[in-house]
Amino acid sequence: MTRVPFSLRAMVAAIGLAAALVASPALADDQPRPHTLVVDQQAIMRDSRVGHDVMRQLNALTESAQNEFEGPSQALQTEAQALQAQTSKLAPDVRAETRG
Repeated sequence: MTRVPFSLRAMVAAIGLAAALVASPALADDQPRPHTLVVDQQAIMRDSRVGHDVMRQLNALTESAQNEFEGPSQALQTEAQALQAQTSKLAPDVRAETRG
């Protein structure tokens, strides 16, 4: 199956929609009819250059944020482990006093 470029598919869909909109008033019985347009956002993001660029930028931002918070997160985990180790060495009455 050959893949048709996204822009060509969009153009064909737009022409079909325009033809339907032009033809519908001529066939109408003086009653306004609602029109429905379905946009497949996932297909747009998956098949278009802009969608690929947006996904690339989003992945870069995600990786940057993960790298930015990795150091402080590791430091907090180490500190929490040290505090837990200190707490386990305290006498029960001292532990209860520090919590209260």
